[in-house]
Amino acid sequence: NGQATVVQYTDDPNLTGRYSAVLQSSKRVAVIVNQQTAPSGLSYMDSKPPFASYTGFESGSRQVTLPEVMYNWYGYYTEFYVQNVSDTAANVTVAYYPGLAGATGVTEDAVVQPYSSHLFSQKSLASLGGASGRFNGSAVITSDQDIVAVVNEHNEGSQKLFSYIGFSAGSSELVAPSILRGHYGWYTSMSIANPSLTATASVTI
Repeated sequence: NGQATVVQYTDDPNLTGRYSAVLQSSKRVAVIVNQQTAPSGLSYMDSKPPFASYTGFESGSRQVTLPEVMYNWYGYYTEFYVQNVSDTAANVTVAYYPGLAGATGVTEDAVVQPYSSHLFSQKSLASLGGASGRFNGSAVITSDQDIVAVVNEHNEGSQKLFSYIGFSAGSSELVAPSILRGHYGWYTSMSIANPSLTATASVTI
């Protein structure tokens, strides 16, 4: 029932740049990752927005669904990191599916080395916008090795950052514990993706 915090800014001074990580333990553990800024000369305790959190993964899968991917959507963009959780290099393909706006048929490919991660940045993928110049939809990631994915949604102008983890499978029933509309000024939204590549899903909320 104990807890430990490892802060790369102060605990790992030899790290500079972007990495992936693998945690191994003699007992079952859980982990969350906080993404935060640390201004030069200050500690992580002096962090300023934007920051966001995501949970660690217990295992990977050969297909991962991302329900919300954006390019120039009211100033929002996404980027996602795909980590290979196997001992063999992974051949990864991303297929983008427009929902509210965007071009069809856009794909990306990458080779991801064992336990490493690869960054897919939608801000640098102008072809997603198509004729409208913007994209709001989903993405399906397929691989010949087990992978996991984390998505960052960012709006650089307003210094906002949101994160979520990719889904290895869908479900015919899901629950959402907190739904808000005008609750002390807070609102929620849902992005629903169908991970089936062949069948249409009828959804009731």
